[in-house]
Amino acid sequence: MVTVGNHWAQYGCRVMPLEGLGTAVANGLIEGIFYGSVLGAVAVGLTLIWGVMKVVNLAHGHLAVFGGMLAANLVIMRGSDPLLLFLAFLVLGAVMGFILYYASIHKIIGKIDIITLKEEMATLMTTFGFGIALFGFHYVAPRIFQGYSTEPGITYSLKIAGVSTIDLGFAVVPVKRIIVALLGLLVALASYYLVQRTTLGLMIQAVAQDSRALALVGINPVMIKLATTVISASLATASGVLYLVYTSSISPTAEFILAPLSFVIVVLGGLGNILGTYIGGLILGVIYEVTLYSTSVFLGTQQQAIALAVAFAILVVMLVFRPQGLFGKR
Repeated sequence: MVTVGNHWAQYGCRVMPLEGLGTAVANGLIEGIFYGSVLGAVAVGLTLIWGVMKVVNLAHGHLAVFGGMLAANLVIMRGSDPLLLFLAFLVLGAVMGFILYYASIHKIIGKIDIITLKEEMATLMTTFGFGIALFGFHYVAPRIFQGYSTEPGITYSLKIAGVSTIDLGFAVVPVKRIIVALLGLLVALASYYLVQRTTLGLMIQAVAQDSRALALVGINPVMIKLATTVISASLATASGVLYLVYTSSISPTAEFILAPLSFVIVVLGGLGNILGTYIGGLILGVIYEVTLYSTSVFLGTQQQAIALAVAFAILVVMLVFRPQGLFGKR
């Protein structure tokens, strides 16, 4: 099983000792920032395709796990560097997005000018099927690729100038955690720049508002919808590598954590708001990890179910009192 919210002692992140609950909260805050950055990076691709194209992509979590699983097996079998795979998997994710679009989305919304609830529900079901196919791939792959593991774990330590940890005064943090968090931030900033400051980004926003008008000025809405899906899948697949480096282990069932948390983050940050989604990831990451560590104080072990319950309680509260999210517009 995948380990989420790993204890700091297991992977080398050490917080200055406090008493009982104080230690748990300190651990949760430190881990939550790093974990939240990874979650934010994963969710950015979802807010793009959901908030812009109104496609509730239930395969999004599976794409992230697919990237993490494949990267882990390449590290084990080929000795590949996972952070170099992050760049390569941006390309692999683009290919997966192309397949996802024409296999699950194009026939439903490709030539539709206005996407209604009917089309949204249809894409939800087709992307669910695509995700199930990806989930099944990991259990078929060992029969095709010798050495492929369904629950791979990696040992990866990143050093800068020969140093693998950094002392922040109040905590000692592995360098790889800092790099992963910075890459998560970079994913969010690059996505924001793409959507808000480039011609393609303006086209993506335009097709969400009125694809018929876009066609009248000579731009093919189908190609823009394809591009949006490709970018979303690319970000999801590559972010799965960041998730792998953070956790050091992964399994197909990680989708049952990544997908729900990604949906909560998108709602929390604001549907279609890229920077809001990333900040929502940081907020949820901290809440999730603090809950995990706090339950270990009172119950003796980390209770993932309780942390998930808290996350979904946040979702319910947001939908009732601020459905547009913290940074979304009415």
